[in-house]
Amino acid sequence: MLIPAMVVTIGIHELANEELESGTVRLVYGLMCFCLLGAGIAAAYTLGGLFGVHPPHITATKLPPLAVLAFVALGGLALVVALEGRRRD
Repeated sequence: MLIPAMVVTIGIHELANEELESGTVRLVYGLMCFCLLGAGIAAAYTLGGLFGVHPPHITATKLPPLAVLAFVALGGLALVVALEGRRRD
């Protein structure tokens, strides 16, 4: 999901900066990737239903607030490291 979302974001950025050719192609490619992911999920669910194999229905549970805080802090630290690096690094 990250790669098509990134491609769609870059395509929209290019369209906003008046780069119509590359922005349109990237945006269409990203949307096609999302559609292909959805089609694959629907096909797997349908084929599983034909063979009597259904995915289990599980209720999602929240993470503990301390774990969420730790993940957000870790992501922030990773961004600091990534954005502080020089181009040659």
